[in-house]
Amino acid sequence: MDYSKQAVEQVPSPPFQWQKAVHQIIDLMTITILALSVTTCLAILAYRASDSLLLLLAQTLASVAVLLHVGMGAMLTRLVVHAAVTWRCLQSGGKHTVQSKQLRKAIMRVARISLMTWIWNICMMGFPFTLPLVNSAPETGILLTFLLGLTLIYLLMKIILIKQAYGQLLHAITTAEQVARRTFVV
Repeated sequence: MDYSKQAVEQVPSPPFQWQKAVHQIIDLMTITILALSVTTCLAILAYRASDSLLLLLAQTLASVAVLLHVGMGAMLTRLVVHAAVTWRCLQSGGKHTVQSKQLRKAIMRVARISLMTWIWNICMMGFPFTLPLVNSAPETGILLTFLLGLTLIYLLMKIILIKQAYGQLLHAITTAEQVARRTFVV
């Protein structure tokens, strides 16, 4: 039996394009930031004008932003699962290389980011329901508007973190696959 052919055949090819998936996540994150920015503006306008229609519009947009963030969490989780499957296929070939260990570390880092996203999603679920506090309790509404600004800063920092972590993951996947193609299993 020719082991070199078996080693090459066991190297998985990704079922989707990694670069495209990362760009979709970044685009979705940008849309979420824009939606939250407009929500903040609408909440401030609803407070200044005491208009319930603006508040309803702000709540609707906040709900859309939460749904976008949940979609982003699902896309992050999907990428982690596909990366873990790729790593597992490389491990099942009997190739325990340094690059495979680096891939595992990159997957764990991205999995932590994905977990952090889901925790943030749970916290954001109640956000649209807290917006009426802007009109009923102005002190709380001002604090809520301030927290919206902090949320926007958090999301901007998260974009940078996602770009960096997924760049490392993509590099680790390609390196591990290239090494797996060259490695012979005896």
